[in-house]
Amino acid sequence: LTTYTIIWELMSGYNDMENVKVKAQLPEGVQTTGQISPASSKFLVSESRELEWVVEALPAGNKTLSVAFQVQFVPSVAQKGSLAQIMGQVRAIGEDTFTASQLEASDNSLDTSLPDDPTVSHSGGIVQ
Repeated sequence: LTTYTIIWELMSGYNDMENVKVKAQLPEGVQTTGQISPASSKFLVSESRELEWVVEALPAGNKTLSVAFQVQFVPSVAQKGSLAQIMGQVRAIGEDTFTASQLEASDNSLDTSLPDDPTVSHSGGIVQ
C-alpha cells in the first residue's frame, strides 16, 4: 500500500472563469483516502471512480487555486516490475465570462514514476 498526495492547480488568465470542473478517472487498485485540503473544496468522487473538483469562480489576474488530495495504491501481482497508473488523464473545462466561451485543457495521466516530482527517479516508480 502506497499513499500519494496529488495537487491540482488552476491558474486564471485575463478573464474571470466560472463553473470550472477538473476531472480524472482512478484506475483499479487506486482509491481516495478522504484527505482533501482545503477541506472546504468541492471535491467529489463518483461511484464510477471519477474525481471531480468544482470551482464556481476563478477570478482573472493570474490567480492560482489549488486542491490537494490523497490516494492509496494497492498494486496487483501483474503490475510488479513495471510502472503503474495512479490516475487517468486530467481534463479541465470552464466558462470564460468575458467571451462567454467554454475553455478546455488537459494533462497527461499520472503513473508511479511521478514525472512532476524531481525527487523520484523513473526507476524509483517501478512496482516492487
